Amino acid sequence: MEPDKNFFIAAFRREVQAFSEAARLHPGQIAPAIPSCPGWTMNDLVLHLGSVHRRVTRLLTQPTPETSKFNPQDLSFLELKPSYLNWLVPGPAPLNIPLEAAIIKWFEDGAKNLTAIFEATDPAQPCISWGAEQTARHWFRAQAMEAALHRWDAQHAHQVAQPIEPELAADGCDLTLFALPVRLHDRPISEATGQTYHFHRTDGPGEWLVRFDPATIKVSREHSKGDIALRGTASDLLLFLWRRQATTPLEIFGNAELLDLYFQMAPQA
Repeated sequence: MEPDKNFFIAAFRREVQAFSEAARLHPGQIAPAIPSCPGWTMNDLVLHLGSVHRRVTRLLTQPTPETSKFNPQDLSFLELKPSYLNWLVPGPAPLNIPLEAAIIKWFEDGAKNLTAIFEATDPAQPCISWGAEQTARHWFRAQAMEAALHRWDAQHAHQVAQPIEPELAADGCDLTLFALPVRLHDRPISEATGQTYHFHRTDGPGEWLVRFDPATIKVSREHSKGDIALRGTASDLLLFLWRRQATTPLEIFGNAELLDLYFQMAPQA
């Protein structure tokens, strides 16, 4: 059974709360670097996730996909004072300064507002997205997953990162992999020659096969032999797919030389 709306809202609420707690771990101290987001400090990470929340809020409050087109130069909806806005464009935030309390408050206000929007929104509402689902449900899934990933980033900066909840992570793997064909945007993949990748979850049901051809990416949920197979918990598979360090090294079978090639072929967000 697929997770429902309440599952994603509860996960989103839990993960943004844990994100805030991790961001506040050492008040008054210099904002730590984020090893999993090179060049960023905690100020950048909080600004990034808070900005995403406001972008999604804006998308979900539009009546139809056709009206979800915005002036990219108009960032007033972010509700950031100019000094913080300058850290986003071009960014990043200055080094060797503390985490700004005002930025944390701004983040928490935006997360609370987006939670209320989720609660009031029909998952079937049409909405543009970067995934296979062009409905609001995509954003329920994507924002729960993104909050969990960035919560992991924030905790990892303090060396206290906890795994992502298994069912949320498994759904995140599914969302991420099935978004690959959507993100291709009709561009050829010069490195693709039919390579197949099998991802196998070890802490519950979940298997995916991804095939890269020059003009297409095919994704299926199946148990099948690939040129390379990666086995691990749902959390570790999701961390790998988003270029994070797995808590436990993944088991790798087959042609290990294909491991790094995956990220050359997989379209990025």
